[in-house]
Amino acid sequence: MIRSVRLASIGLAITASAVAKTQVIRAGNVITDPAKGLEGPAVITVADGRIVSVETGSAPSSIGPDVEIIDLGGKVVLPGLMDLHVHLAGDAGGDFRDRPSTPMNGVW
Repeated sequence: MIRSVRLASIGLAITASAVAKTQVIRAGNVITDPAKGLEGPAVITVADGRIVSVETGSAPSSIGPDVEIIDLGGKVVLPGLMDLHVHLAGDAGGDFRDRPSTPMNGVW
């Protein structure tokens, strides 16, 4: 049993490394600090789904052979934002859009 678990672990590690992906995003403008505002062109490197670097300028320092390049030269990029307000489940029921302006059961 222990041997099969080890083999499975090695197989998962090989599969994960084979799927590992690096992306380079060329941004027309980037905002990393709201106090600074637009910081100009930047190159954002993403490895395995995580931002690993943000470099100023429009050309990356180096690009490997299996790197996906995403050109957002005409866009403003805000790395690291996430949705802090989300409803994963639930049913608002009825016509929920009218509730703020419509009394419920005649009572405000």
